[in-house]
Amino acid sequence: MGIEPLIAEPSGTHISVLIFLVIVICALTSLLFLIHIEISNKKEPKKQKGKKMINAKTVKQLQEEYPNVREDCIDTLKRYVEEGCPTGGFLQAVLENDLKEAFGRADEYNRDTMFHIVSLIYAELPHNSWGSRKRVESWLLSFKKESEEE
Repeated sequence: MGIEPLIAEPSGTHISVLIFLVIVICALTSLLFLIHIEISNKKEPKKQKGKKMINAKTVKQLQEEYPNVREDCIDTLKRYVEEGCPTGGFLQAVLENDLKEAFGRADEYNRDTMFHIVSLIYAELPHNSWGSRKRVESWLLSFKKESEEE
């Protein structure tokens, strides 16, 4: 008297059914993932007309994160992003990625903290608002167009 196995050896039909079930489970998982992404996208708030700093932080919060950057510099950058106010020559050169001009226009404090100012710009400002003269001009021009449309 031999001991019979509790599970019989799978036949070709059983393997085909298992493969089919694995494919169906993968397809359903992919579908659920796509549905999740679609629902997540619908929950995101619609973009407002006014522009904001990337993380919509206050000047005080930015000062805490970037203690080496002066308050007037942070305030000027915030107004540049949110209201389209032109900056002074130094910050404009920094925004336009003009290193020679930025150092030429910087006072001693800003010259010493240039790294921190650029770090703030890189991390907090929308990427289409800085990096070249053309981007800065386009950014400022977008506010003029918005005010003309209203």
